[in-house]
Parts: sequence; structure tokens; C-alpha cells
Amino acid sequence: ALRTGQSQIYEYQIPNTDGTIGHYEARIVPATNDTVLSVVRDVTVSKQAENALRASEEQLRMITDHASDIIFQISDQLMLDYVSPSVRRLLGYEPTEVIGQPILKYIHPGDQSRIASQIQDTVASQRTPVVEFRVRHADGHYVWMDSTGNIVVDATGKVTGLVATARDITQQV
Repeated sequence: ALRTGQSQIYEYQIPNTDGTIGHYEARIVPATNDTVLSVVRDVTVSKQAENALRASEEQLRMITDHASDIIFQISDQLMLDYVSPSVRRLLGYEPTEVIGQPILKYIHPGDQSRIASQIQDTVASQRTPVVEFRVRHADGHYVWMDSTGNIVVDATGKVTGLVATARDITQQV
């Protein structure tokens, strides 16, 4: 810090007296030509929170990446906000191809009005029945699916969308 005239931040770990590892951050700031100020703070709790968040995100990613059903989220405008990687195996689409698209774009024309109505009923009643419908596969044929999920509300109680799963039931129909 003295040589460069710039503040520097160092992170380090040291064992605590109870045997746990403490995480610390030292900030070194040049004060004058030959002195620096150093502030050390214990960042153990924030590091633990970061690690817990990272582990939770990895677990969620592992679940969504390996789920046999499609997991999806639609907005209150019926746009696909999230689609799990299983859409690739079941319907032949890359998730990035369908995210941002209207969900009705992929539903069989004969099922679209019924599904749109059922979504509206789900929002109004805040109950989510199992619905069956046909979805266009990337190669053009239709796959029978059933779907169920839950509405998503914000802090004020306003419905902001729906999170659901869908599975291929073509063999049962």
C-alpha cells in the first residue's frame, strides 16, 4: 500500500481457539508517506452464508438438471421465464430457445384456449389442478403431457406467475 499508494484488501483464514477456522478481511490504506491504516474484520459469518448459498444453488441446479419432468416458470403474462434442461430430452428444445417465449406457442392449437382458461382459473382460485394437453416437440409432432404446479405471489399477494412440472404421458393416452 505504501509503494503503490492504493488501498489493498487481503482475505485470510486462521484457526480460532475452539478449533474452527475464522475468516478475516484486512484493509490496508495508505495514511501518509510512511504509515498505513489497517482495519481487520471478522467475515466468518458472511463467508459461511456465501458457502451455504453456493451449496444451495448447486443442489437446486443438480435437482433441476437431473429431474425427469420438465420444471418451468411462467409469468403472469404467460411467458416462459424458466425451463429446466429436461426440456431437451422430452421435447427436443434447448432451454434458451423457449425462455422468453409465450407458453401457448408450444401448446397444440386445439388445447390453447382450454389451457389459457385453466391458467386463469388457477390464478383466480389459487388451486392448481392436473391438466393434460399436447405440446409440440421440436421435430413437429405433439407429445401428450400432464402438468401441475403452484402460483407465485409477491410480498403484496399479487400473482406474478406459476411454477409447475410437466411430464410425458403419451404412452398412457
